[in-house]
Amino acid sequence: MKNLQKIRAELEIKKEELEDRLKRIKESKRKPHDKDWQEQATERENDDVVDTLGENIIKELEQIDNAITRIQNNEYNICVSCGEEIPEERLLALPYTSVCIECAT
Repeated sequence: MKNLQKIRAELEIKKEELEDRLKRIKESKRKPHDKDWQEQATERENDDVVDTLGENIIKELEQIDNAITRIQNNEYNICVSCGEEIPEERLLALPYTSVCIECAT
């Protein structure tokens, strides 16, 4: 696969960006809530949204870590479901995928 180093570099960059975003989310959650009850209600609703965003980031980080591990183990372009080769075009479009198009549908 000719673009493997490019893909790995992109995965590393994306991982750093997501880790930074997750760090900012955690820092924002440490801030105390407003003393006004109405404002607190709004802040708590926002906390729910931020929690969901954090969960999604964690899942994406896991996928990226798995992709990097598959690269290290020379298994990156092999579908974990059927064992067939994942086309390079798919990996370029979705670099942390672990399954081919057929298994994804």
